[in-house]
Amino acid sequence: LHAQAGNLGALRLARAHGFILHGDAFLNALNHHSLQALADMGACDITVSFEAGLWARDLPSPVPKGLTAYGHIPLMTVRNCPIRCSIGCRRCRQGENRITDRKGSQLSLRCARGSCEIENPVPFYMADRLAELKGFDFLTLRFTGEPAEACEKIWNEYQQGGKPPAAFTRGLLYRQLL
Repeated sequence: LHAQAGNLGALRLARAHGFILHGDAFLNALNHHSLQALADMGACDITVSFEAGLWARDLPSPVPKGLTAYGHIPLMTVRNCPIRCSIGCRRCRQGENRITDRKGSQLSLRCARGSCEIENPVPFYMADRLAELKGFDFLTLRFTGEPAEACEKIWNEYQQGGKPPAAFTRGLLYRQLL
């Protein structure tokens, strides 16, 4: 059995129950020390942090390291869901699961296990720059609300190269944080 762990508690719990562990981007691996520590805790592979730049492809790692290369990346995780607090969970489940920011962008919300992820309104997209991702051992495509046809189209773009959608982001990939 496999488990994807996004925090140290989940990593420890899954390891105690004999799962094969995969480290998620939420573990915030940003340097070779964190990659080594997570491998020592049992992760057989690790997706680097959403905050990592392209420089992360050159990090030495004792286990395969990957990058989230597509998806509506979470901007924030909150305990008090703004939808639940204003109109209730039932209406959210019926499709009213968006809030509008000060710029007029529609942000989707995903609630699970007592917390709520507020997602970027535009997808992170790199299928047109696959050559720049060489050095990562694997890429993660994070599908959250796309219909099946869109998932298949995006999957094919990451196999053959693609053209970015009209609105997209590169996240922090080209920014130097550290």
